[in-house]
Amino acid sequence: MTVSAIKLVCLWLELHMRHLKNSIPLFTFHYLPMKQRIIIGLTGILLALPAFTLAPSHWKLGNAAVTFRIKHAGLTVNGSLSGAETAIEFDAANPAQSTIVASVAAATIESGIALRNKHLRKEQYLHVDKYPRITMRSLKIEKTVNDSYTGDFALTIKEITKKIKVPFTFTEKGDSGEIKGEFSINRLDYGVGESNWLMDNEVVISIQLNVTR
Repeated sequence: MTVSAIKLVCLWLELHMRHLKNSIPLFTFHYLPMKQRIIIGLTGILLALPAFTLAPSHWKLGNAAVTFRIKHAGLTVNGSLSGAETAIEFDAANPAQSTIVASVAAATIESGIALRNKHLRKEQYLHVDKYPRITMRSLKIEKTVNDSYTGDFALTIKEITKKIKVPFTFTEKGDSGEIKGEFSINRLDYGVGESNWLMDNEVVISIQLNVTR
């Protein structure tokens, strides 16, 4: 907690104590035993503290790695997407108030073969000219254990939005942090290609974001 935050807490406590004292008849309050005064004061403070929360920390993106893998003709095709943009407000102690929004540029898709990349950018697949970005927006974040979390996210591809569940970790060291997660989607849910015997429907996506305060 910063010095300014500590001062703010102290000021809030002082004002709360004044309010508490004024809410009890003056004669009664002054003639209560000191122990009862302390108990009344602490009880009021503890009851009010849940309403006093600090905003989650703002994290700026340093670098990102967004990769995917899919089976094609029995072989695993590994690819990536770049051009990441983020808006991250995250507090490990208060994940319910945290938000994560991230997107990548659809036209940056890289599958290792230039001709295939060109094909994946066309209307049948990502239609990058009309839908330039793929976006994830958190709906709810819950802590599971240690640095592990589960998030409900809205994933939008080609203006089709589906709710997905993403397990991820958030680790921080000083002013640096790292978010890592992996999840799978059905490409047909987002109108990416058609069902065929060569290409699997399931796509596994991995995300790593390195961030700083």
